[in-house]
Amino acid sequence: MLPSKMLPSKSTLSSKKCPITGVVNFFDVTEPYLSVGSVAKCGTECGTAAKSQRYLWRVYDGGSNAAGYAPDLATARHQIEASYALFAESGDRFRH
Repeated sequence: MLPSKMLPSKSTLSSKKCPITGVVNFFDVTEPYLSVGSVAKCGTECGTAAKSQRYLWRVYDGGSNAAGYAPDLATARHQIEASYALFAESGDRFRH
């Protein structure tokens, strides 16, 4: 069995962090210049309900625009991947 670092990823998303804003944008590998989601680190402006949740994530799916809070970047990435996978499976990607 391969070590977990060597196992192939099921994700079809790549990511890139903006060095100025710190926002992490996610891209479908089939369309590397169109962001399908993002994660931003929250400050105190996130509100009282999100104080323990340090990251705001969003998926830009052209319809529902799923979003939420996560305690860490890894959890936020997982939420984006799961939400985008459901959207991509519907066969309705990049609708407007």
